[in-house]
Amino acid sequence: MTIHRVRHGSIPASDFKPEKSRPKVLRWFQYEAPFDYWLSVGDEVGGKYVLWADSVSIALIFHQGEDVIPISNRESLAQSNVDQIEVAPDSPHTHNCDFVIFQNSPILRRTCLAEGQGSSHAPI
Repeated sequence: MTIHRVRHGSIPASDFKPEKSRPKVLRWFQYEAPFDYWLSVGDEVGGKYVLWADSVSIALIFHQGEDVIPISNRESLAQSNVDQIEVAPDSPHTHNCDFVIFQNSPILRRTCLAEGQGSSHAPI
């Protein structure tokens, strides 16, 4: 696994840290499909840190009678991904999410920003 150390961008690392028992949630739209990640910050040194994205999924294809085994995934986000993170607009598509990335998702970007009257972060 590659661990990326990223620099503080327009969103400070402290904003990605969990509040009490609730983790910060990133909804990452990739080709108009949503994927949710729980964020955590690690190894803060000299203005750089590791931004971890954790997720859980299950196999979409399985046979009747088979056990469905959840798969957990943890990856550190690269600087190019961190630079795309925006504060989530107030939209039904981003309900219960703190942050969002619109990667190759122009339709959802327009829809979410129109519903939320624009994002409070990052240029379009």
